[in-house]
Amino acid sequence: MFAKRVGDGLVVAVADGAGGTPGRAAAAEHAITSLERALAEPHFDPFQLRGWVAFMRSLDQELDGRRLGGETTLVVVAINPSGACFGASAGDSSAAILDHGDLLHLAGPTRHAYRARIGSGRAHPAGFGLAHLGGPLIVASDGLFHYAASQAIAAAIESFPEDIDRAIRGVLDTARLPSGELQDDVAVVLVRPH
Repeated sequence: MFAKRVGDGLVVAVADGAGGTPGRAAAAEHAITSLERALAEPHFDPFQLRGWVAFMRSLDQELDGRRLGGETTLVVVAINPSGACFGASAGDSSAAILDHGDLLHLAGPTRHAYRARIGSGRAHPAGFGLAHLGGPLIVASDGLFHYAASQAIAAAIESFPEDIDRAIRGVLDTARLPSGELQDDVAVVLVRPH
């Protein structure tokens, strides 16, 4: 997970190493480290859609060329000072906004079917943009979106509109088994609109 203020804006991301591939943790860590380096570059504009798609394509080739054997999902959302958001995703991590009680998916497998991950050498990142972030933004790994119903996630977010920590705990509970265990690892970033 990653969240960083960039000027008066915000950049959030989730990288989730692909289970069953050696080097998955290193691939996810490398994705976040590369993201931090890109944001430090003076010429990189995080509030431009094409930049994120190009960043992910380059990262995919770099990780594939290293032959680490690891792959990772990656979803990045940049929110500019006026509330517009721009980003891209590869793999099955996802981003969605709460819109009048429903989750509107901006990225992830519910939005585009091709799921090749970063590090596969075949990733085709899908870019997205939204003129105004009207509701809370949730960025999460597939451990949430594959195992919890969108309606349950939306209800958990709405239950605690002013308490992000309680909302995140509620969101995590939507993916729990009756035993209390999670079916997969889950990473969640929740952002309230300003």
